[in-house]
Amino acid sequence: MGADGAVFPYLQCVAAFRVALEAFELVLTLRQRRNFLSTKMRPEMEGLIPEEKFQKAQAYGKEKLDYGIVETAFNVTLNLVFYFTYFMPYVWDLSLQIMQFAKPEFDSSNEIVRTIVFCSVNYLVGVVTGIPFSLYFNFVIQEKYGFNRLTGLQYVKDLLLGGVVSAVIGFPAVVGLWYVIEWGGEFLWLYFWLFFV
Repeated sequence: MGADGAVFPYLQCVAAFRVALEAFELVLTLRQRRNFLSTKMRPEMEGLIPEEKFQKAQAYGKEKLDYGIVETAFNVTLNLVFYFTYFMPYVWDLSLQIMQFAKPEFDSSNEIVRTIVFCSVNYLVGVVTGIPFSLYFNFVIQEKYGFNRLTGLQYVKDLLLGGVVSAVIGFPAVVGLWYVIEWGGEFLWLYFWLFFV
């Protein structure tokens, strides 16, 4: 809080920074995209790559970049909606309800379990919102250019295996980070600064 009682607009600053960062990356992507619009091979590449292969690579690169632009725009928009609807605090409250549904004697003092549930819910939201893009990329774009080797069953297996691997690696990491944060207390920022400098 400032001297006049005004609260610093952290949320708006985070959102503005995120949009500025993505806008900068979009500019770089659009510059890269111009290279894929060219149908003429550079002189130093002539004879090294067959013309048909070059045209296919150009088309694939352009389509892949276009897909990436749409996916990024969706993700940035979704994150902004999450920021301004206070989705994360909602998920934090929801994680307590999920814990208590699974085991009624859990309460808010079980922070480690609650943090794991919170991270799990966020992971699931990310997976669910990413599935349409992943399906389109694998079964439309990759298929169109002959790069897709996945079947529907393999895709589902990979999705489930990814969740298991994320849990096996992520849960211990979350617990470890939780203990570091607890141990660090009010000087946590200083320990992080000393560690990274």
